[in-house]
Amino acid sequence: SRQAQMFAFGYTPIVFGLVVLASLGFRKRMGVPSLAFLFVGGLHTLVFRGHAMLHDFWLVYFSPFLALLCARLLVGMPRWLSLPLLAGVAVLGLRTTFGVWAERAAPPVRRMGNDFKDLVTDQAVLHGFATPAPWALETYRGHPVLDGLMILQDPTGLKKALDRMATYGYLHRYQWGVLPESRLKPGWKKIFESFFPGTQREVLRGKTDLYFVYGLGRVFFAPSSFPKFAALLRANGQDPGLLTERARMLVLLDRFFQPGERVDFLGSLRSEYERFRGRKVRSIKTLPKLTGSEERDPGHFFVAWPGTEGFAQLKMAKIKSWPQKIETPMGLVEVLVANAPKSL
Repeated sequence: SRQAQMFAFGYTPIVFGLVVLASLGFRKRMGVPSLAFLFVGGLHTLVFRGHAMLHDFWLVYFSPFLALLCARLLVGMPRWLSLPLLAGVAVLGLRTTFGVWAERAAPPVRRMGNDFKDLVTDQAVLHGFATPAPWALETYRGHPVLDGLMILQDPTGLKKALDRMATYGYLHRYQWGVLPESRLKPGWKKIFESFFPGTQREVLRGKTDLYFVYGLGRVFFAPSSFPKFAALLRANGQDPGLLTERARMLVLLDRFFQPGERVDFLGSLRSEYERFRGRKVRSIKTLPKLTGSEERDPGHFFVAWPGTEGFAQLKMAKIKSWPQKIETPMGLVEVLVANAPKSL
């Protein structure tokens, strides 16, 4: 669905349509190589769904298909028309490529990226507030740098950030928000701290700038502990409690369960299915009636969070359960896990 949005938003539908129609109009059939690359592009989008959701550029895998069709189209045109078109496409492509290189190599990006590399030497995730392009900074640091403003400016930004970090496999790492002093507008730091009061704060001095660094673990795993931020989430239709549950769920799925397994989380108000990196996930309100004699399914699990009604249900059920500890930026969380019957 993400790539469908990008497909409709950009010029890609026009390019696909014009190239195919023009190719057919010039009686230049697509041929086996073109169709093979069309298949590969579609396969990349369907198989690597997590990356297709995260990366706007994922449609690039259709480029060979388009290139072959364009080549066949140009062959059928008069030279006086095909050569200027080819030159125009080359100029536009190089302009975009050099634009990306220039942004990455810009002195402010290079200096700040090297500062991040020297000052934050572990694998913690940095969330840039008022920084240059995070993807460019990440090139120099060698570890994740994300757009921190997304959780404040996007109505569903916190959920998107959780899903993105879980898909990449680093939601369990320490999370830090970074504000470079030289790029802060008047009053911006005060506004930031009003949303996240009481967070751990450090001041790091780089070679060219001063950085205010804030621990954001609670922001992602306990957003309701920040009243102003929680109010913003509710105003945007987001439930802080469900987001807390989602953060813990994603860490558990990533760190403990394997692709192809099914996981039923107990005690949730939701009941829809969803998929996460090949794991099939469902939230259920109550535990089914069990006798304890049912044959167990090694690929299907019940999970309950401590302090919930589901935790008590699973502990009292006539099936074997065991505690499982998961590491989060806020420390260890222990959950109860049991194999579900094959009959479910």
